[in-house]
Amino acid sequence: MFNVRLVLTLLNINGLGRKTINKILKYELPTNLEATTILHFLNKCKFNIKRNAQINMENIIEAKNKCEEIIKQCETSNIKIISILDDTFPKKLKVIDDNPILIYYKGDLECINNNKSIAIIGTRTPTIEGEKIAYEYSKILSKKGFVIVSGLALGCDTFAHRGCLDMNNQTVAVMPCGLNIIYPRSNKTLYESIINNNGCVISEYAPNQEPYKNQFIERDRLESALSTGVIVVETSINSGTMHTVNFTIKQNKLLACYVPDEKYKYKNSLEGNFQLLKNKKVYPLHNIKALNEFVLMIEEKMKFENVNDAKEEYYQMTFMI
Repeated sequence: MFNVRLVLTLLNINGLGRKTINKILKYELPTNLEATTILHFLNKCKFNIKRNAQINMENIIEAKNKCEEIIKQCETSNIKIISILDDTFPKKLKVIDDNPILIYYKGDLECINNNKSIAIIGTRTPTIEGEKIAYEYSKILSKKGFVIVSGLALGCDTFAHRGCLDMNNQTVAVMPCGLNIIYPRSNKTLYESIINNNGCVISEYAPNQEPYKNQFIERDRLESALSTGVIVVETSINSGTMHTVNFTIKQNKLLACYVPDEKYKYKNSLEGNFQLLKNKKVYPLHNIKALNEFVLMIEEKMKFENVNDAKEEYYQMTFMI
């Protein structure tokens, strides 16, 4: 727990944000968690710390106390914590821009490390057709061995998780709040089913942290990061789904979008679909055949990434020798 306590303490020091901590963790780390040691460490890294003058012994002691409170709360709520300094921290989250440095989770972390994963996302107010598509696509992909990633929200997310669970497959829910706060509350049973079925719920946020608008956007980057491909079922133009779409493109993930019936062309909750489908980089999902073709694209991308990972590991081992 040394790594977790160090990162969690740093996160609770006023003036230190995730991006700054990402930078200073690349330096030689302190060997203990005494307040004087941490202050000395931060002073060595002060050129990377904004508002460094505000960081003093009192700040660090307060942060250490807050750290212990959070760890105690996690133990009470059966929430596990992993830091970017730990070997088991998911690689898929390490390599993105503005990567998380601490993850809270409940369930099986291994399903997060599974490279065969697809996110299914969309509006909270889908049409009946959209509900069916999210559910059926999830079942089909689960049968093919894919872990389904989504956000536990009402609507498309809910049906995506359900389709996966009905196939007795693992699914991952990325939360915008502390894991002892189930959001939305109406999905409490779904939340528990995900964990009980060897799936995983994860969050960047400590217990008791309520969901705020910016946290939904931050959460969206993790949804795409955990997935090789992302499927948009239904979305409006200004929906939060579009944030995930933007992260998907930025992270060089494959993106597909369901093609609605033309009768929905002017329906607000599907206007985003028609806009996305104008982009040639977005793969149109007209039917099950198109979904299977998208799966083949994802599998080819996975092979390419696996080869590159093997090469990287070989070069690292050669260099170490």
